[in-house]
Amino acid sequence: MKKNTFLLLVLCCAFSGGSAFAAETSPLPQTGGKKSRYARPHEAGIRILTYNIRNCRGMDGKVDFDRIAGVIDSINPDYVALQEVDRHTSVMIIDYEAGQSEKPVILAGDFNDTPGSRTLDLLSQNWLQLSADDHTFRSDQPTRCIDYIFGLETERIHYEILQQVVVEEPVASDHLPVLVDVMIKDHRDQALGRDTPVP
Repeated sequence: MKKNTFLLLVLCCAFSGGSAFAAETSPLPQTGGKKSRYARPHEAGIRILTYNIRNCRGMDGKVDFDRIAGVIDSINPDYVALQEVDRHTSVMIIDYEAGQSEKPVILAGDFNDTPGSRTLDLLSQNWLQLSADDHTFRSDQPTRCIDYIFGLETERIHYEILQQVVVEEPVASDHLPVLVDVMIKDHRDQALGRDTPVP
C-alpha cells in the first residue's frame, strides 16, 4: 500500500528557542491484519504516533531497541515520528516550508513547551492541535504535556479527530507515546484515505 499522500514534519526539541530538528521518519509499511492494543475508530482514519524514545534507554537504565519496537508495534501506527534517535537534520522555518505543500502536513514531536505557552499560541494560528493535553513527561510520573501532534489547516485540508491517546508505558522511555486517529478531509468534506490524492 502506498502511503505518500502526507508530509510529516517532526519537531524534536527547543522550538521555543528557535531551534527545530527533524527526526528520521517515514510511513510505516502495510501491516495487513495486525491487531493493535488500540482499536481503530474508522477504517479510513490515519493513525499518527509521536514518541521520544531517548535513544531506547528506558527508565530502568537499559538500552533496549526491541522493547521500543514492541511498544510501537503494539500501537500499529501508519506514521511514526521518533525523537532522540541520534540522526537529525534541521527543519527551517516550519510554517513557510509546510505552506509550500499541497498535501496534508503533520507536525509532531517533543516541543518542550506546555499548553498555553507562547510557542503553542503562535502555532495555533495556522495549525490544529490533534493530540490531547494529557501529561506526557516524565513517563513514570507524568506531570506535564510537552509532546504534541498538529495538522496544518488550509482552505483545502481539514481534520476530524477520531481518537486521542497518551499511551501508558512508564519504562521504555522517559516520554510517553502520543497517538491520534484522524480523518483528513478535503474542501468538499470528502475523506482522504491513505492512498487518496488531494484534489
